[in-house]
Amino acid sequence: MTCERVNVLGVGISVLNLRTALEAIAAAVRERRKGYVCVTGVHGVMEAQADANFKAILNGAFLCTPDGMPMVWAGRLDRHREMARVYGPDLMLEVCAWSEMSGCRHFFYGGATAWRSCWRKN
Repeated sequence: MTCERVNVLGVGISVLNLRTALEAIAAAVRERRKGYVCVTGVHGVMEAQADANFKAILNGAFLCTPDGMPMVWAGRLDRHREMARVYGPDLMLEVCAWSEMSGCRHFFYGGATAWRSCWRKN
């Protein structure tokens, strides 16, 4: 599954919504495709203007989700009415829920002790 992108100042933002983002990730896992997902909004696009390496990272992602309404507005101006904000924490929760049902395994890399304590089950 190849996801169309909208060019926002040289950064390709994936044309999708939360449902289609999860579908694309699930399909990639089933097909054993390697890649990474970037979740970006205006700040990421602006940082990419001054950092060519960062822009290459965003553009090299399997998905670069529109985590911000300005990214969605850019897509809608380009006639992609189905495009909607894909908020990073919402996407992460959806992927975790999907992985429980599908039996897919995953892990988290990085973070700090304080961050990990927020994710402990009560």
